[in-house]
Formats: sequence, structure tokens, C-alpha cells
Amino acid sequence: DINRQEDCNLTAKHLSTEPEAIDFLKTSPVQRAISRSVYAEEYEVSLRECMAHSPAAEAMLQAHMQQVVGQRKNPQLGPFLEHLRSLKPRELRAIS
Repeated sequence: DINRQEDCNLTAKHLSTEPEAIDFLKTSPVQRAISRSVYAEEYEVSLRECMAHSPAAEAMLQAHMQQVVGQRKNPQLGPFLEHLRSLKPRELRAIS
């Protein structure tokens, strides 16, 4: 059972910048809780492409940005997200 609550919820114990902790996040369901903020620009591009002709597109983009801003403003989570963003491959950082 890989989607148990304790396996999916981001907690303070996950906010380590140690290489082993980052490696764990890469393969853990916990990464879903932060991927939107780490890859905010890529999510936005994808939403624009997928929802281009939908009347709900703008509302979805606003909801996306609200979540990203909320996570980035968090005093514990924000710096951790910025650290993760700095680890993105160069070609993805160019989008940011």
C-alpha cells in the first residue's frame, strides 16, 4: 500500500536538504505535495496547452498560482522549495 497517508503527507522531517533526503523525495509519493511549486512554470505551460480552449483555464491557472504562492510564503517550506528549484536541470531552470 504505497499511498497511505503517512507515505504521502509532507511533514517537517521531509524538509532536509541532505542529498539522501532529496534522493528519497525523488521516488516518494511525498513529492506530489511539492512538485507544483518546484516546477511551477512547467505546470503553468502544461495547463495553458491542455486547457487553452476551456472556459475554466483561467480559474485553473489562478488556483495553481495561489497554491504555489502559499507554499513559497511558508517560512519553513519556502526556502526548501527554492533549494529544490535550484537543483532542477539547467534546461528546466531556463523556463523559470
